[in-house]
Parts: sequence; structure tokens; C-alpha cells
Amino acid sequence: MGVTERREREREHRRAAIVAAATEVFAEHGLDGASMASIARHAELGKASLYYYFDTKQALFDAVLSQGMDRFFTELTDRHPPTGDLAAAVEDLLSFTVGFFQRERCLLRLMAPAMSHLHMTTAAPGTAHPGLAALSEGHTAYLTHLDQLVAASPWSDRPHQFLAFLTDVIVTLLHLLLTGGIAEAEARLGFYVDLIRGRTAATPTRSTP
Repeated sequence: MGVTERREREREHRRAAIVAAATEVFAEHGLDGASMASIARHAELGKASLYYYFDTKQALFDAVLSQGMDRFFTELTDRHPPTGDLAAAVEDLLSFTVGFFQRERCLLRLMAPAMSHLHMTTAAPGTAHPGLAALSEGHTAYLTHLDQLVAASPWSDRPHQFLAFLTDVIVTLLHLLLTGGIAEAEARLGFYVDLIRGRTAATPTRSTP
């Protein structure tokens, strides 16, 4: 390995370490409560080194969100490639979402409010959170395939409403996980999939005393 390649690898490693440290600090203190100085200390770097990689705290926060979601979609597509069936693809998506954010608690604390903000502002162009607005390149292929599945489904005449509903579901699951409602989040998965399949949950038959 040449000197240039080694330095580039070292820079990538340093940048990844900064993002990892920032994820923990932002999760604990929030964007407003965190400082570049505290992130630098957590990453065991000087502030000057931190500013070499990120000009502002907002830029670092956006990188945390962007890389976190890129990792989410990379793992999702590696472990659960989209299928030719919309209901199966959505079931995989929702199940993976619950499992991923159960493991990634720091990202959960950041993504739950950020996803809510994005969902509430999608109707107003230019108002979405910048860190999430820049995510499209990371998961365009997955979303494109999901659009194709919706277009071939009974929801083809109202794809935007279906995708808005799906986003509602994901935001709800994230907030249940955030507030400790893991069991409830897991219990809702089957119900949501039944709705998407167009089925009504069967009513349990009560035994006669």
C-alpha cells in the first residue's frame, strides 16, 4: 500500500470514529446540548482535528443521520432483498426496522424525532431535515423497487397514500421502541401486515363455560 492510500484509509478511519463518537454524544445530549468540544473529547481528538473533517456541528449531525440510514438500508437489502410480493417486502421491512433499532439505541434516539420531522414536512418542499433530505442516493434502489411493488398491487391507484401510511407505521414503531414499548411494537407487526394484505384480524373464539 502506498503512502497516499494509507493516508486516505487513515482519514476514513478517523472520520468514521468521529461519526461514531458524535452519534453517542448527540443521542445523550441532543443537537442543541451537544458541543463540538464534547464530541472531540469523546473521540479523543483535538477540536482542530474535528473541524478538519466537519465545518459545523450541523454538518456532523447530518453525517450521523445520513450514515446511520445508509447502514440501515445496506443491512436491509443484504439480509432481506425486496421480493416480488408487496406484503412480504413490507413485513421484512417492518420486522427489520424493529430489530435494527432495538440494537442501535443511539441511532433510535436521533432517528425517531428526525423521521417524524421529515414526515410532517414532506408536503412543504425544502423544509425537510437536511440530513434526511440528502439520503435519497443511499436507498434509491430499494425505494424504487418498493414503488414498483406498489404499482403492481391493489394500491396502484393511490401509491402516495400507501407510502404515507407505511411511513406513519414506521414512525409509530420507532416511537414505541423509543418509549420502551418493544412488546407492543412487535405485536403490531402482524396487524399492520394484515392491513396491507387487505385482511381483517380474526376474532378469537371464546370457549363456552
